[in-house]
Amino acid sequence: MESLKKLKWVGDPCGEEKSHGSLISYLSDKEIAKNIIRGHLAFKRTHLQAVSFQLGPIQCFNFLKVGHIASSCKNKPTCIRCGHQHKVREWKEEIDYQHFTRFIKHDMENNKPVDRIYEKYFDSVFSNKCPIKQAKLEKSSTARFS
Repeated sequence: MESLKKLKWVGDPCGEEKSHGSLISYLSDKEIAKNIIRGHLAFKRTHLQAVSFQLGPIQCFNFLKVGHIASSCKNKPTCIRCGHQHKVREWKEEIDYQHFTRFIKHDMENNKPVDRIYEKYFDSVFSNKCPIKQAKLEKSSTARFS
């Protein structure tokens, strides 16, 4: 197949206790790519599901903001649990109860009502349930498909 330019595994496909893996294929022919997505792909008598790769927004894992990466970040590490200037491995549970989380701070800065029982305040910024990340994901997908 001349249109197949490159194949790349995402992670280790043979890792312990793994029953599935993801393989990224780079194709030069859009029509072949669309046909594979519509009709799936067979390999060694195995039916494989194909989907179009959707790149999400870039996120800094140092300062936890969306829109830049850690290597270009000038800020100090921010804890994903309490939003303060320390690494997550240095987090102590009692600190979390004494300080606002990043989401509470975000809502307060935007003059939104804060109910600390609301579950969004307990979601990690690495989760797609994070309201800040959800807004960025929606914005990037709207821009991509419009």
